[in-house]
Amino acid sequence: RYNPSHCHRCGGYFCIRRKGMLMAEQRVIDVSEHQGKIDWKRVKNHVDAVILRTGYGDNTNRQDDKYFEYNVEQCEKYGIPYGTYLYSYAGNSNQIKSEIEHEKRLTKGHNVLSHWLDLEEWNLRYLNKQIATAWLKEFGENSGVYAGQAFWRDPLKGFECRRWIPAYGTNSGKKEKKYEPPFDKDGWQFTSRAHIPGISGNVDESVWYVPFCN
Repeated sequence: RYNPSHCHRCGGYFCIRRKGMLMAEQRVIDVSEHQGKIDWKRVKNHVDAVILRTGYGDNTNRQDDKYFEYNVEQCEKYGIPYGTYLYSYAGNSNQIKSEIEHEKRLTKGHNVLSHWLDLEEWNLRYLNKQIATAWLKEFGENSGVYAGQAFWRDPLKGFECRRWIPAYGTNSGKKEKKYEPPFDKDGWQFTSRAHIPGISGNVDESVWYVPFCN
């Protein structure tokens, strides 16, 4: 059974997972400058939401994503719900603060529905909880952490937050249920080889299990 509700933030409809109920899954892609110039007018008919890279690392213009301003302007123009993510390289407390300022600078004045911290640098895992805690404190309930399963089993074990988890399996471009991460999560990024009209080449695709803007 479905329990449809209307979202007053993104304007869409969703179905909330309850005990004994099912929820409508949402199709979400994430993009960066690596996808080049995207035809968002075409994309909007094939996705429920998108996550845009703001940049990476410290708060300097040269580490902004080259297409972020274009991507965010187009999403707002065509009414595509969107969140953002920043790839972290923070190795000390000053860099943690700088990365948060980086995200704030680029998203100021925009209708960002969720802010995601991208943790992939294994050699910096000893700081994962520290930066994640600071990130969540700054951006509140509409923020979370993107990290692979190894991070949730060790440096982030027991850390409570919204989770976005990659697990590709054979990376066929399709969702392979047996490879779904066995963790509570908002979204499962299941491939880096999705094909979406309006985007040249491959793109990451996720299935979202909760209202994207919740």
